[in-house]
Amino acid sequence: MYKDINKDINKDISCDLLIIGSGIAGLSAALYYSQHETQDKKIVLLSKSSISESNSHYAQGGIAAALSELDSPAKHIEDTLNAGAYHNNNEAVNILCTEGPERITDLINWGVEFKKNGKNYDFVLEGAHSQARVLHYKDYTGKKIIEALYEQIMSHKNIICLEHCFTKELLISEGQCVGAKIIQNKQCSTIYAANAILATGGAGQLFPYTSNPKIATGDGYVLAHNAGAKLQDLEFIQFHPTSFITKEGNAFLISEALRGAGAEILNSHGEAFMKKISTKGDLASRDLIAKAIYEEKLKTKAAIYLSCLPMKG
Repeated sequence: MYKDINKDINKDISCDLLIIGSGIAGLSAALYYSQHETQDKKIVLLSKSSISESNSHYAQGGIAAALSELDSPAKHIEDTLNAGAYHNNNEAVNILCTEGPERITDLINWGVEFKKNGKNYDFVLEGAHSQARVLHYKDYTGKKIIEALYEQIMSHKNIICLEHCFTKELLISEGQCVGAKIIQNKQCSTIYAANAILATGGAGQLFPYTSNPKIATGDGYVLAHNAGAKLQDLEFIQFHPTSFITKEGNAFLISEALRGAGAEILNSHGEAFMKKISTKGDLASRDLIAKAIYEEKLKTKAAIYLSCLPMKG
């Protein structure tokens, strides 16, 4: 598990790279920078909570990459564009799908384990994919990746991790980010940086119900906006259409991998209504499933169920 790496800061410091956010994006950015720059480059990585508390840590399903012999980046690109109703940023989609296999190799080289069936990886099918291409480790893939990256971080003496640091403001000079003002243990400090990366995660807590952890409060959006950045496509918020709401109003994710294995979304009459909505049925994209569930609840005035009875195995 996680060792104690928390360092307190009670004075202003300088670094070559400041990374705000400690999920998979932040941790991997620190490792890439450390590997491709000289070891005397100083990296400061900030976590609003502890390193173990991030959206990435709670990710269940896995990572999609065209690694199977039956798959290809071209197929992955088409699935991604289709799921995004072709509103996607094409350059980003191409990078994601063509470089994905190489980035998976990097994770494996950093010690990340993915489930295998014999010598081959256990690719699973999830919504909006036409091909089983999701690598996973049981149902806690994110936790497994974070732990492996964390161990790598520990071996780099030039990476300083500061936990329980709230970033109050980005410092801007001549249109460039040159650092940030932070609060740790009720003390304000300034970190000056030659380069900075925002990797602050999502904004799930803007909504009454969310499968995102409590720290997903959209801080990065506010920091960027106040620094003069233009925000785009804010309507695209990560969500999971099959979440379970408790009597206390808390939500937890029911993995999409269940539907990939055959689970069906049913209305109160036992009807698998997604078959009427999309040719992909229960493996349609999240937006179609969420909209269909909402409309079905309005129509039937009853609960919606996820039945695991049809699942394979």
